[in-house]
Formats: sequence, structure tokens, C-alpha cells
Amino acid sequence: MRYRKWEDRHRALFGKIMLRRGLDDHGLKDFDLKNLTYNKLQKPELPGTTQFNISHAGNVVICAFNTEGLIGVDVEIIKPVTLEDYEFIFDTDTFRQLRQARDQEGAFFEAWTIREAILKAEGSGLTEDAKKIIYKDGVAKFKDQRWFIKPFPVPKQHIAHLATNAPVSTLKLVKI
Repeated sequence: MRYRKWEDRHRALFGKIMLRRGLDDHGLKDFDLKNLTYNKLQKPELPGTTQFNISHAGNVVICAFNTEGLIGVDVEIIKPVTLEDYEFIFDTDTFRQLRQARDQEGAFFEAWTIREAILKAEGSGLTEDAKKIIYKDGVAKFKDQRWFIKPFPVPKQHIAHLATNAPVSTLKLVKI
């Protein structure tokens, strides 16, 4: 009930259902979601090496798993934005590129989802200075850590990115 809108409550519930299925697929059939632990910044954690992250926007819900390191995912609906309202998020070069982009909204949400996925994987969310994330050609650097970025296939008008701290050899999409 932490979401005001019923649509957000449904997306969150569907995320939990996807989490439950993913846990089953990763050999954690008996794990009770009530036993999730949370780090100091309230990122949920599982016992062992399996990591997960959930994101939802519009009619898209993503629950991503990784057994070889940290993982973060972010999905957003591409919509009009006022770039200047978000200047504090981006380093000078990235912000300049966003202002010069033909499709400013698409470029903005690409840069945004990459940063949000990294911050979610790292466990800090937007409490950290996203300006310190430097991204180029599928790899980002943040806090002396390399992050590997993959676009995630989503319907039109959405954009999503996956971030891991180890290269992803296989990306398996399971539709429910």
C-alpha cells in the first residue's frame, strides 16, 4: 500500500510475482519473501550470490536476476521533459550532448535509465551524485567500479537499461 495509485500497486504486485517465479528458477523455491533483508539504503537482498532488481513504468514490469554480481534495471516511459530541470543529474559533457540531440527526450531517458540502473545496482539509488557516472559505448565508471550496460527490449515509448558489475554473457528474456 505504499503506492497511492492502484496502477502502481498492480505493477508492484506483478513485480513480486515475477520475483517469486525468478526465485523458483534460481533454486530458491522455499525462500519466503518476508525474509528479504535490506541494506542500510533499503535495497532488498537475498541470501547467497543471487541478486535481483525490479523496475516498472507504464505497462512494463521488469524483474532482473544475476548470479555473478550486482544488477540494476530501470525502465521509463519516454515523455516530454525540460532538460534544465535535470541538469544536476548529468556531467557537463553529457548534458551538452543531451541539449544537442535531435531526439532530446529519447537521449534524456537513455542517459537517465543508464544512471538509474547503475545507482540501483550499486545500492544507493538517487542518493548518490549521478554526475559522477561516466558512460561510453556500453561501459560506465562510477566510484572506481566498471559497470556494463545493456539495453533491455521493451515496447515502443519505453526505454530500459540493465547494469551489472561484471560482463553479462547471456541475457535471457522470460515473458509472463
